[in-house]
Amino acid sequence: MQEIGKNHLVLVGAGHSNLHLVKNVSKLQKNGFRITLISPTDFYYNGVAPGVLSNFYPERFGKIDVQCHLDVEDSQYLKFDVKKVNVKDNKIYSHDNQSVHFDYLSINIGGSVPLEKIPGSEEFVFPIRPISKFWEFSAKLKQSIEEGSKKDFTIIIIGGGAAGVEITGNVWDLFNTKGVKSRIVLVTGGDSILTQFPIAAQKKVLNLFSKREIHVKLNSRVIKIQENLIVTESEEELSFDYCILASGVIPNTLDSQNSLLTTKMGELIVTSFLQCKNYSHIFATGDCSYFEDQPLWKSGYHAINQGPILLKNLIASTKGKKLHKYKPSKRIITALNLGDGIGLIIYGRFTLLSRFSLKVKDFIEKRYIKSAKCSE
Repeated sequence: MQEIGKNHLVLVGAGHSNLHLVKNVSKLQKNGFRITLISPTDFYYNGVAPGVLSNFYPERFGKIDVQCHLDVEDSQYLKFDVKKVNVKDNKIYSHDNQSVHFDYLSINIGGSVPLEKIPGSEEFVFPIRPISKFWEFSAKLKQSIEEGSKKDFTIIIIGGGAAGVEITGNVWDLFNTKGVKSRIVLVTGGDSILTQFPIAAQKKVLNLFSKREIHVKLNSRVIKIQENLIVTESEEELSFDYCILASGVIPNTLDSQNSLLTTKMGELIVTSFLQCKNYSHIFATGDCSYFEDQPLWKSGYHAINQGPILLKNLIASTKGKKLHKYKPSKRIITALNLGDGIGLIIYGRFTLLSRFSLKVKDFIEKRYIKSAKCSE
């Protein structure tokens, strides 16, 4: 039996679930772990990013300093990207071949926008992930507005999902607040927006965008992006000053030399206990994982709620106790910030577009961020 403090728990990625472990570092230590977090950046809460763009929240609101949780004995934070995991030797490797040995591993590396899927994306658009690219867009757009060198702007948002809709609403809010003339175009390859939600929600947002004179182009799959120009499958060309890519988020992946079972998309297949198949000491959560019992909608909701189960199961694993299953809720509440103080709440078939909805979302977001920060 290992002595207290000798189980090395390595957390790869500063996602929601691993953030929960970092917040509970003292509990992990009391149960025989020493902890290393490995991530190229601190934790950024994507859920509030559109609100930062419109100045509903202050700049970089949602950035969590994880180091403050790890300023304790037997804990450390290493800032680098993990390239691969060697399951046989229980080691992870960086791009420059630094290695770290682990006894237990928790992978929570999220997802990203695959720029290579649309030719020209890497040169001419801002993806919504990683969040650093979105901050770059926000800063450049606001600087352009403040400088006043342009009298009007054309902004194109590619993607009709929740992220694209929120960004569209908050871009409009920013221009409206500043009194700057703009043409905002939301482009999607689908026959509607928010297709994963009820038709009532789709109609409410489409009506709101119509009143705001936001152009929504349906059935318009983008096949190529050039400097200040997108080209759709129907060969329609649309010019822009700034273009945001908010579609097609895919899981970030790790090279495991085919040791860890994955889907075709590269998601790590996990059991109901959040363990990787065939490796009980390796856990994965959030967008980079595939929940074997049932496919889960890619949402921070699941990563947040997997955190407490992950914590319990890591502790139980070292004690030979029964593990806990992650039981996804049949229905989850989705709250969107659509700008200008308007929010949309969706719960099952229920939808509410109102100022109250944004107040609810704001309360939830601020409560979560407050819970994640160190006590001052």
